[in-house]
Amino acid sequence: MHAGKFPPSLTGFYFWIHRPDSLVSNSDSLHVFGTNLSNIQFPAEFTQQANETHNPTFSPQPLCSVCFNLSCESVSVLQLLSMRNRDGGFATYETKRGGRLLELLNPSEVFGDIMIDYTYVECTSAAMQALRHFLQVHPDHRAAEIRSTLTDGLEFCRRVQRTDGSWEGSWGVCFTYGTWFGLEAFACMGHTYKADREVPVEVQKACRFLLEHQMSDGGWGEDFESCEQRRYVQSGAAQIHNTCWALLGLMAVPDVSTGLSCAISYTSYRNVFPIWTLGRFCRLYPSSPLAGKLKL
Repeated sequence: MHAGKFPPSLTGFYFWIHRPDSLVSNSDSLHVFGTNLSNIQFPAEFTQQANETHNPTFSPQPLCSVCFNLSCESVSVLQLLSMRNRDGGFATYETKRGGRLLELLNPSEVFGDIMIDYTYVECTSAAMQALRHFLQVHPDHRAAEIRSTLTDGLEFCRRVQRTDGSWEGSWGVCFTYGTWFGLEAFACMGHTYKADREVPVEVQKACRFLLEHQMSDGGWGEDFESCEQRRYVQSGAAQIHNTCWALLGLMAVPDVSTGLSCAISYTSYRNVFPIWTLGRFCRLYPSSPLAGKLKL
């Protein structure tokens, strides 16, 4: 196999779509993420390596249309952009393709809202964070489209926020989890207490919601009944995962007046969210005595 700059998977893909007998090269209807595969413009260095690797005698058909970067990051961004729903938010694996009437056909006796892929604050926030990071690294790649998607995503988060400042989560328990993702969405757009701008009321309300539900021992605890009753149900004791989600949300938009040190004294953290929480705390508050205790 030719040892070149580009991985064999990409050069093989190039050779496959431009074979004379390929269904792809003879199809005007095959599109991926809105891009016709046969119209992809490859760099000259790439096409040379592909030809040398897979067929030295192959001469590809002329290529046209817009220049397309086949890096993994660019393909991932195209995938995310193609999954934006009309409401500005994102679902889990596809765009919303139907209405709630389809739930009448739901065969499950346990799970509701499963017949279509709905828009979620968690998915929207995660997609926004990824797109924002990509835009910072590659400011010239589909910049206008990405900025528009980020703006629409933030507007979706604004619309679905509850009057008490919380967001209802669907993939964790429940309002603590959703509020963390809601705050992350605003944080990735620069709406934090540290930014040189007025803090949006949505961020203030969300932080107030979390602080109002902090328990006397410094932690947070939300019962799984919140998911069924669709309202915040306090658990009998603080829980590590709820505490981590609340702290991650508060530290996403750090405000020195929130007193984050109250709940960081647990010693038996073993899972990803506690490690994530402790790492963010150390990065944001390196001079804290608690941060010093966490050093190996």
